[in-house]
Amino acid sequence: MAQKLSLQLSTDRKIMLGVQLYDLISQAGLKQEQVVQFYSFMSQLGMAAQAIDIVYQLNASEESDPGVYQRGSSPLESISFGNNGQSDVMLKSLGASDRLLAFRYHDLILLKNYSSQSVSVRSRPLARGGFCAFIQANAFWWAIRCSVIRSSRNILTPRKNVSLPQIFIRVNRDSDESNWSGARSREAALEVTFGLKVKVKALKDVDAELNGTRLRAGTLVEATLQDRIVFS
Repeated sequence: MAQKLSLQLSTDRKIMLGVQLYDLISQAGLKQEQVVQFYSFMSQLGMAAQAIDIVYQLNASEESDPGVYQRGSSPLESISFGNNGQSDVMLKSLGASDRLLAFRYHDLILLKNYSSQSVSVRSRPLARGGFCAFIQANAFWWAIRCSVIRSSRNILTPRKNVSLPQIFIRVNRDSDESNWSGARSREAALEVTFGLKVKVKALKDVDAELNGTRLRAGTLVEATLQDRIVFS
């Protein structure tokens, strides 16, 4: 079957198949004979080097050495969630040693749980050390404080050089109101850019603060998705 598929599938489809196969044997307990069969199948598929990279990346920590990959770059896009100040996305509800890793290859998402907290994927619990695969349309739920992280393309895309979503906040001092728009105008007081983190830039003096920093014209503050701008 592997030899037949090696002539029928594109490189992308072969890598996708390899990721899905590894997910299956992982959920079956990663028995030694299964791992050997996986490498044998991928070798006959013409994807021996890619199989090594996939296994390394899915089993390495978030600080894994990118120099070990066969072609100089990891085959899967990845981001980390944590509360240690070093993760890509800050989740304050996590413990200092807890983290989640998310990987993507096209529409396939893989989530690995390195936390003792309650994580649910498609209504199924994901134990510490376990990982599972799902498609973009699904979501994985973080039980603490009922917050949800959706597996949309947006959350994994900011690593690339793409335009990030922005909003511009206008503050009406006379009526104690604020509103926002996707387009910048002369009345805009704050510029908010959403990526793996959030950047807030004060375009004018605003009687407000973010994480203890007063928002005066020119001030730039980096925040998390859970932080709040507090107006007077």
